[in-house]
Amino acid sequence: MQPDSDILRRRAHSILRITNEARVTVKTIKAGVLDIAYEDHGRLDGWPCILGHGFPYDVHAYADVAPALAEAGARVIVPYLRGFGPTQFLGAETPRSGEQAALGADLLALMDALEIERAVLGGYDWGGRAACVVSAIWPQRVVALVSGNSYNIQDIAHAMEPASPSEEAAFWYQYYFHSERGRRGLTKDRRGIARLLWRMWSPTWGFDEATFERTAPAFDNSDFVEVVIHSYRHRYGLVPGDPAYAPIEAALAKQPPITVPSITIDGDADGVNFGTAHHAEKFAGTHEHRVFRGAGHNLPQERPEDFARAVLDARAMALGGASAGHVSRAATSDAGDALEIRDAHAEEFEQVGRLMIEAYSRLDGFPKQDAQPGYYDGLKRIGEQATKPGLRLLVACEGPALLGAVVYFSDMAQYGSGGAAPMERNASGFRFLAVDPKAQRRGVAKALVERCVEIAAANGHRCVVIHSTEPMRIARALYEKRGFRRAPDLDFLQGDFKVSGFRLTL
Repeated sequence: MQPDSDILRRRAHSILRITNEARVTVKTIKAGVLDIAYEDHGRLDGWPCILGHGFPYDVHAYADVAPALAEAGARVIVPYLRGFGPTQFLGAETPRSGEQAALGADLLALMDALEIERAVLGGYDWGGRAACVVSAIWPQRVVALVSGNSYNIQDIAHAMEPASPSEEAAFWYQYYFHSERGRRGLTKDRRGIARLLWRMWSPTWGFDEATFERTAPAFDNSDFVEVVIHSYRHRYGLVPGDPAYAPIEAALAKQPPITVPSITIDGDADGVNFGTAHHAEKFAGTHEHRVFRGAGHNLPQERPEDFARAVLDARAMALGGASAGHVSRAATSDAGDALEIRDAHAEEFEQVGRLMIEAYSRLDGFPKQDAQPGYYDGLKRIGEQATKPGLRLLVACEGPALLGAVVYFSDMAQYGSGGAAPMERNASGFRFLAVDPKAQRRGVAKALVERCVEIAAANGHRCVVIHSTEPMRIARALYEKRGFRRAPDLDFLQGDFKVSGFRLTL
């Protein structure tokens, strides 16, 4: 499933204009050995997403991506890595290590400091490496992963094995940094080296000088040179690491697989990385590899709409939904075609609202529109549900025909019913199940219910909560056959109309 990219593009660009007019505030927080500076986009109660930049870049790599994800319900944290921008070491005695274990430890410490138990992680280059480290060693802290250049964990034990001549040529800067001449060169002209690498690594990206100059001050950090030089020497085993991270490096030396749902990305015009599709064997969980056509190394800044879509699709994978190449085929109609269950597209919201009104108004004994105009107005505007955090508007389609819909709630506080259901914990729910009257008895409702149950199980929830009324006889029979049991403690009155609660224990 992949919603209309034009919609995401318009969202990203419209929000970017607002962001540029009112600059994003950079916050700081003490985390591990650092005082980490970070941008914080979106609502504090949004679903957590942390995005990491690479070398030689900074948080501006996500200037388009972060606002678009925030509008999709995320709280997006974009930290400056150690040695970049305002991020500072707390102690003068702390080694200025740039090793992969340090980057992963910094990311985990940031999550702890912000009290984020689990998050969607994304990144590329150094930031992608940090995300891969946390995903591999602490998968319980990760909802899903988006990684530029795939399995970004260094195999230091085999680092001295030569690559192809073209790859070795592309790594010139690494060998340069192995020498003291390279250290002095980076100290003397860090902007010149960074600008050259941008051009070499992203030959199709026509960035202007203003774009570069927004990022360049991040290289003025007093620890930038030491962290960079250590990083490119340590990965070849030329210098020791910080002893504090030795246990993490030992774990990484085993090249652990990544088990969390993951989308990996390459740019087909990347001047320093020539493709990582062969890394697929390192991803033991749900995994999809994408190639951004015409993109170089700085993936989120060159292809912000595509990168934001990858983050949303990776999260959908983790929640049991379908992403591009992972479409759910949940039922078969009497015509023999598979029903496709997916998230509704924005341009379908109005159609879904009409379907809801038609389905509910036809129920014998159910209140009509003149009796409960507010309820039917909510059905008409059902697409607005899809914009709330923790909610998904799912539709059942057969080719171009939209046959049914339902709203799934992973956060019961958003459930919106009367009674005690919004206070349920470790539970999912669904409401507003509707099928086109012309598609009755074709397995549409069953397919939608099964998808909701699958998502709830993927979330690790203990039960699924629903409500039904006496006129919904066909739906109630379906629920009871599926194993839903009456839950009188969830009952409530909607006016004089009794609404009955049900639970399915998972």
